[in-house]
Formats: sequence, structure tokens, C-alpha cells
Amino acid sequence: MSGDEPARLRVVRLVAMVAGLLGFVLAVLTPVLPVTQTTAQLNWPQDHSLNAVTAPLVSYAPTELDLSIPCTAVDRLAQQPGRDNEVLLSSAGCSSPRRTAPSRCAHVTH
Repeated sequence: MSGDEPARLRVVRLVAMVAGLLGFVLAVLTPVLPVTQTTAQLNWPQDHSLNAVTAPLVSYAPTELDLSIPCTAVDRLAQQPGRDNEVLLSSAGCSSPRRTAPSRCAHVTH
């Protein structure tokens, strides 16, 4: 048995060297491997229908916003007693802790 140990030791060393070399090469090549990233996208309205759409994994960020608010609505909101700094328009909850940076809030103050 003692004559068989040097041959076994050589095999173990060879396996260890090949595994180490292979691990090193793979570690060096990992940052340059190709990456494919997919992004969920939802186009709405669909089929010229304004029906509600449930899409829990799609974040909504409009690319453009075009709106008109009559001055009378702004005046009416500003003239209500005890309602200073009232929200006129909000794309997210103004006081929400989960409010994101691109969201907007417009307030009416006296």
C-alpha cells in the first residue's frame, strides 16, 4: 500500500491544480460574460379600450403629462376655510413614505 500513495498523491495534486486553474479562469471571465436583461413593459390603453389593467410587476412612469385645470377650480380650492396648503394635483401620495423622486405634487396656498 505504501508504494501506491505517491501515485495517489500525484492524482490528488493534479485534480487540485486543474480545479484551481479552472476556478481562476472562470472568475476572471465572469465579468465579461454576456448579459441579457428584460424589462416588463405595459402599453395602455390596449385595443382602443380604457378598461382597467392589472400589472403588479410593472412600475408606472409616464413619459409625458398634459393636463388642464380650470382657474375656477383652483380658486374654489383656495377659498375653502381652514384648508391651507391643499393638494391640487398629485401623481403620488404627497406624504407617502414610498413616494418616488419623479412624482409631483401641486399645492394651493393662500
